[in-house]
Amino acid sequence: MAADPDLSITIKTINQDAQLVFDDLQVRGLPFRGQVYRGARDQRLVLHRALQRIVSEIGADATDSSAGWVRRNVERLAAVRRYRARQHWARVTRAVRWLYERGQSLNEDLFGDEVREAQKIFRAVCPFWETAEPATLERLPLIEVKGQLADAPPLEFLPLLDPTRQPPANIESVGELMKALQPFVGFSALVKRTLDDESQSQIAELPGTPMLPVKFFRNRTLRYAGRELANLQREQRIAVDSGPDASALQRPDLACHIARNIWIHDGTRFDGTSFGAPFQVLHFACHCTTEGLADDHALMFGETGDISTRVTLDQLKVCRQQNDTRIEPYRNAAHPLVFMNACDSSVMDPTAVTSFPHFFLRRGSCAYIGTEAPVPDALAELISDAFYTELLTGASIGAALYRAKWHLAQDHNNPLGLLYMLYGNPDVTLKS
Repeated sequence: MAADPDLSITIKTINQDAQLVFDDLQVRGLPFRGQVYRGARDQRLVLHRALQRIVSEIGADATDSSAGWVRRNVERLAAVRRYRARQHWARVTRAVRWLYERGQSLNEDLFGDEVREAQKIFRAVCPFWETAEPATLERLPLIEVKGQLADAPPLEFLPLLDPTRQPPANIESVGELMKALQPFVGFSALVKRTLDDESQSQIAELPGTPMLPVKFFRNRTLRYAGRELANLQREQRIAVDSGPDASALQRPDLACHIARNIWIHDGTRFDGTSFGAPFQVLHFACHCTTEGLADDHALMFGETGDISTRVTLDQLKVCRQQNDTRIEPYRNAAHPLVFMNACDSSVMDPTAVTSFPHFFLRRGSCAYIGTEAPVPDALAELISDAFYTELLTGASIGAALYRAKWHLAQDHNNPLGLLYMLYGNPDVTLKS
């Protein structure tokens, strides 16, 4: 019997029929260059470093409402508004041009002379890539990536639907931005990443009636984290518990306090009182670092340089073991979605098997959403608000994230929704 490949990628149509399967270095359906996986880790690291350039270029403009105001109130523009709008669109143009250049370079590395063949297949499985509004698609083309995820090419950033299209010289409207983003896989299909074993949860629904219980892990130094929390609190169908509070940050056992609130699914709030039902979403609005070895990757609940409010993966693992007898009775009480709305939260460490996505999926979470590069907290607030709005209206986790990315582009002229990645089961919905 042949051994399972280290990495497989399956591309499916809207009808969920497999069209193209990559098995490790052997590809059925399309000839690929041999270095497609051998160089993937280096490609991803290069992409990650370069993405930070885009974020610094356009990310701070995520909530600059002047551009949206410009579109709706052209006749009332003041000179300063015109200047700010032009400056905004110039930044958008530079960011999108860079996405094209980086994506086309990756296309060359992965496909070479066969890029036209790749285009035919991706267009076949994404038939509405050029015409459909994202919100109108009931089912999305699906790309399943399974196995050693650190080896996976960053598919979302490949402009494979039109790989030879010239980068736009000048973007000055939402329509032009939308057209420029259509060729990218991340804006035309749903990419699903799963682990190389069967340890992750297989649930199909999150209990969400009459209210969806959300535990909100907040860094209080982030201004827009407070706005994220306020947005959730305004939703009538969401019940939110937030923490840790200022006193908890002084606790010597802060890491174990966080660990207990993640894994003891008995409905206990941060303050020790009972909510009455397990929390179904663990939402993190905080700083995050993935520098160094995987066990040193950390969540930061205070100022960036404050070591006392830094909680590493290693500390969480130790605390989980120490609390195992308390966790065990509730192990199957909940399989929460983890929304890590923090910078650097989905980057896979090429030197270790542990990372934030692995860490949570292997410990019972049904799905994990994180970012490929640092994002401004203003942008994080926007994508969070759009995601939960879609989820509460009946969209699956995958569809909600996909539509939130387009919402960010359409309503805020910002292509950085592309940075958000999904691990686990995209088909999970709220139980109605």
